[in-house]
Amino acid sequence: MLYNKVGLTNLGLSNNMITTGGARELAPCLEGLTKLQKLSMESNLIGNAGCNAIAQALKKNISLREIYLYNNELTCDGLFDLADMLVNKK
Repeated sequence: MLYNKVGLTNLGLSNNMITTGGARELAPCLEGLTKLQKLSMESNLIGNAGCNAIAQALKKNISLREIYLYNNELTCDGLFDLADMLVNKK
């Protein structure tokens, strides 16, 4: 569904109970959204592993300006993965 939306700039997926498994499934789709500027995934219970999958998928996205992940059962470990992605953008 998202594979053919390469020009998408704003993706809102908040409050969808995506969970960790869903975040892992979503990650490959996010890799192709190179123009994505805003990602909203609040309240989806993605956990640290889901956050890691999302962070890895967005590493090459240089357009991302906003990401919303609150209320996702994240700890420092998950946030470190996200911070690493943001710092090491290529």
